Amino acid sequence: MTVRRIRAAAAAAAILTGVAACSVPGGGARGGSENGGAGGGGAAGAVVIGVAAEPDTLSPLLGYGKDGNSKIFDGLLTRDAGMKLRPALAKALPTVSDDGLTYTYTLRDGVKFSDGEPLTSADVVLTYETILDAKTNNASRSELDAIEEVRADGDDTVVFTLKYPYTPFAGRTVLPVVPEHIVGGQDANTGSFNTEPIGTGPYVLESWSKGEKLTFNANPDYWGGAPKVKKVTMAIIEDDDVRATRLRSGDLDGALLPPNLAATFENDRARKTYSAKTYDSRMVTLPTRHKVTGDRAVLRRPHPRPPGPPPPRGQRRPAPARLPRPRPRPASAPADLRRDDRDARRVHHGRAGTGRRGLPRRHRRRAARRGPRPHTPGTLVRPHGSLGRRRHRAAVRRYAPSRAMADGLRGLSTRSA
Repeated sequence: MTVRRIRAAAAAAAILTGVAACSVPGGGARGGSENGGAGGGGAAGAVVIGVAAEPDTLSPLLGYGKDGNSKIFDGLLTRDAGMKLRPALAKALPTVSDDGLTYTYTLRDGVKFSDGEPLTSADVVLTYETILDAKTNNASRSELDAIEEVRADGDDTVVFTLKYPYTPFAGRTVLPVVPEHIVGGQDANTGSFNTEPIGTGPYVLESWSKGEKLTFNANPDYWGGAPKVKKVTMAIIEDDDVRATRLRSGDLDGALLPPNLAATFENDRARKTYSAKTYDSRMVTLPTRHKVTGDRAVLRRPHPRPPGPPPPRGQRRPAPARLPRPRPRPASAPADLRRDDRDARRVHHGRAGTGRRGLPRRHRRRAARRGPRPHTPGTLVRPHGSLGRRRHRAAVRRYAPSRAMADGLRGLSTRSA
C-alpha cells in the first residue's frame, strides 16, 4: 500500500491545514515600491512570503504544479478564481469529437519560453509522452491513464486520442508544458531541469537555497503581460508560530497560516487576510500489478450482506454466529489403549518432562510413598494425586482417537472416581 504526495511550494500549507489564510500588509512593501507602494495604489517591487514547505522538485515531469498552480510554467488550460477552465497556452477550449475520444487544441501565437525559444506542439507532445513513460518517476501518471495517443498536427495543433470517453479530461490539461529543446536531451528523473526549470510562466527562477528560500524574478516577455511584482521570495519556515511572529514583526510581507493564527490578524488594519477553502486528499492504494488487487472484476465485486432486513437506525447489525471448527479424527484406533501415569500427567499439566516431575511437589511425595501401580492391558489407569474427574476427562479426550472410545474411557474414569 502506498500513499504518495507531491508538495507544491505555494499550496503545501493550504493542503495541510484545510483552510489557509495569507496575510499581506496594506502598507508599503519591504523591497520598495515601483509606483509609490501598495498603500498608494501602486504595486510592490518585491515581496517575501513565508510558506511551510518547499517542493521536492521543480519539474512538471515529476509532478510539480500538476494542478496548474505553478508560476514558472503554463498548461494548455488554466483555472480562474472560480475554478472554471480558461485557455492558457491554447487559444480556446478544446474541440471534442462526438464520441468523446478526440480532443484538439490550437496553441496561442507568440508564446515563448523564458530562454526565448518559441512554444510548439512538439513541446506539448514531449511533455505528455514523458510523463506516460513508465521510466519516469511521476506518482500522478494514473491521472492520464485515459490517453491512448498524443500527436502534433502541425506546429500549432495538438490532438489527444483517448482509450475511452473521459469527461474530466480537459481538466487534466492544466498540466505544465516543458521545453522539448532542453528536456529532450536529459534524464527526466535526474536531469538538471529538476532544479533549473525553463517555462512559459510569469516568473523565472533566480535561485533556490534548499531548506531556506526560493527567489523568482518577473518574466518581462510573458505572453500575458509582465507581472507588477518584480521579485518574489518564498521563505521556507516550517513552524506556523514562527511564520506568524515574523509576519507580525515585519520580517515577512505575507504568510500562509492556519485559521487559528490567521484569526489573530483580524484587527490588524495594516494587513489584509485572504481566506481560501481547501481540502486534504488522502487515499490508500493497492498494488495494481497483483493478480488479485489489480483485477478490476475483483475490486468491483459487491460486498456480501447478511440476509434479513437492515437494522434500525442507530443500531448495528448483529454479527453472524461462528460455527465450531471441526476436529479431525483418526481413521483407525491404536491396538493398545493402555496409558500409564506418566502419559496422563503430561496431558494434564502440558509438560514434556519425564516420570513424575510434571506433578506438584505434594503429589510427587504421595506418588513416591505409594510406588508404581500395576497396569492391566486395555485399561486406563487414573494418575496418582487429586486429579479430578473433569480434568481427567480432558486428558482422555485428547488421547482418545474416536468418540466411542472416548465414551468407554470416560466410563472407566467415572468408575475409578
